[in-house]
Amino acid sequence: MSSTTYVRAARVDNTKLDAALLIEILEGAKEGLLTHLHDEIEHLSDSHCVLEMMDASRKYALKHGDPFVELPFTMGPTPPEYKIWPPRPWMVAKVILPWVIARRHRGWWKYAPYSMS
Repeated sequence: MSSTTYVRAARVDNTKLDAALLIEILEGAKEGLLTHLHDEIEHLSDSHCVLEMMDASRKYALKHGDPFVELPFTMGPTPPEYKIWPPRPWMVAKVILPWVIARRHRGWWKYAPYSMS
């Protein structure tokens, strides 16, 4: 009987559960599981997972996002010392964002802790 079959049968009828056999099954899987978990550390590192996630999020936001909502939403709560990132041309930062984009829903941003520019 395979370990999967044994565990499924024990879930259906708990009288079939043999704790010693279950421990033996888990001990047998330990080496493969530990190898897999150690490999996951490398796979989930910044160079793989996080950068891929950020790129996918950026592509999704560019395709589905509304700049009249998202740009002011990110700039209103951002302190002035952090508004230098991402770099934007002066015209975008000082004119287009606060006077064109943010004005469409200006009632939404009137309680933002910082100005849009």
